[in-house]
Amino acid sequence: MSQSTFTQPDIQHFASHGLTESQIQSQLEILKNGIPHVNIQRPCTIGDGITVLNPSTIDSLTTKYIEAASAGRTMKFVPASGAASRMFRTLEATYNKWQQHKTGTGDVSQDKDDIQSLEFITAITNFAFAEDLTSILLKHGLRLDTLIKHKRHNEILEYLLMPNGLNYAHRPKALIPFHRYTDYCRTPLAEHLVEATEYTRDTRNIVSLHFTVSPDHEDLISSYVTAVKSRYAKDGVTFDVSYSHQKPSTNTIAMDENNQPFRDNTGVLVLRQAGHGALIENLSDLKADISFIKNIDNVVPDRLKYETHRYKKTLGGLLVSVQEELFAFLKQLSTSPIKESTLTHMIEWRQETFSLAAPKGFANQTTSERVAFLHRQFNRPIRVCGMVKKTKEHGGGPFWVQHNDGTQSIQIVEITQIDTKAADQQAILESSTHFNPVDIICGLRDYRGNSFDLRNFVDHDTGIITIKFHEGRTLRTLEHPGLWNGSMANWNTIFVEVPSITFNPVKTVLDLLRPEHQ
Repeated sequence: MSQSTFTQPDIQHFASHGLTESQIQSQLEILKNGIPHVNIQRPCTIGDGITVLNPSTIDSLTTKYIEAASAGRTMKFVPASGAASRMFRTLEATYNKWQQHKTGTGDVSQDKDDIQSLEFITAITNFAFAEDLTSILLKHGLRLDTLIKHKRHNEILEYLLMPNGLNYAHRPKALIPFHRYTDYCRTPLAEHLVEATEYTRDTRNIVSLHFTVSPDHEDLISSYVTAVKSRYAKDGVTFDVSYSHQKPSTNTIAMDENNQPFRDNTGVLVLRQAGHGALIENLSDLKADISFIKNIDNVVPDRLKYETHRYKKTLGGLLVSVQEELFAFLKQLSTSPIKESTLTHMIEWRQETFSLAAPKGFANQTTSERVAFLHRQFNRPIRVCGMVKKTKEHGGGPFWVQHNDGTQSIQIVEITQIDTKAADQQAILESSTHFNPVDIICGLRDYRGNSFDLRNFVDHDTGIITIKFHEGRTLRTLEHPGLWNGSMANWNTIFVEVPSITFNPVKTVLDLLRPEHQ
């Protein structure tokens, strides 16, 4: 792509997002040439990349974590910028089709969207938001039971999804009522507030949470938090809630079918948000000490929270325990001399703890070279990632990955990063036993107490190219290395098996009918 491709207004457009022409050129080269697939060698399994905690250690790890939380070291980081459009996509597709064909009387074809939409309407009173829907219908002189009786299904969908009703298709997912309690309903955001009080409260009773939100939704979300937080501030708790947006400087250019920068119908180059990997900068900017990461929709009602809280504290205790050993090693490595036996112990500990073998020829290096290597390798952010046994749920999983320098490491890999057309890679994928529920606790400071610049530990050779549509045309767009994939690829990593009950995502509205959410 030649430099002359861009006009002065183009360059000003980039600058308004905090991007340079050079960065855009680099993105276009990636879009043109593609991103190599990740080379998975084998799945991580119990004893080979995944640890199973000894039940006898859970109490001591929990105690260690509570000490850290009490000292104010912990917080919760929740990506919450998504709209609920994906959750209601099937219902919206059905609504639009019925509107177009002037139907919506309940005559259902064999179309999958129609069948699922009828399933939704049949069970509608089982959803926590049924009361809100009933109320908005009454304001318009309508009754839910009457609409159901006369099969006026499209009116139900209209007042659920569209701006003249609850507008759920365009609201943030964080604010959709998920769970029904005795006298009120809770959204996933409210469930995160409740959950955080159980494992991030310090001795001052402060509970810290950070939500990444869309700029369009921040006022709505912050107003909601202000309105409801007193309900959940039990036993003197004070919520310290902060927000951030995905930075415009992390946006990426798109490419059209002719390998040219994609311009909209007015001729303006299209810059798009580049996936949750961009949020590594938001996490880094917080300069937190220890942070949990969990998706906004992975919540359960109170009756199922105990096991989630128990394992959050256990994983946190494991992180703190590993940190203490690692920091002690780093202090030793920063002073001399170092005994040969000490270096040997550190190498063995690194392999046992982080599943990282010593590089070839390491034993033949000088003492100073080995000390420098271990210092570089140890002085990195740490993540402890819960992994659940594989079920029908789709998503990324833990794999051993082969790198270009001949080394291997354990990584979270998305299916889209794998060459599933290659028989050996597909076979490895199918043999996997666990997947990633996004249940992560991160150690974000070094042994001197300084915050890591997390941008320094990203594998920029990863990332994803996806096909999207804009104004009726196809485009290719670049997503940054995923937040827990390539963006954390060069962290020190531990995978731990956690119970499946700790993973209960809501990807579609029908997921709310699962027993875990009722």
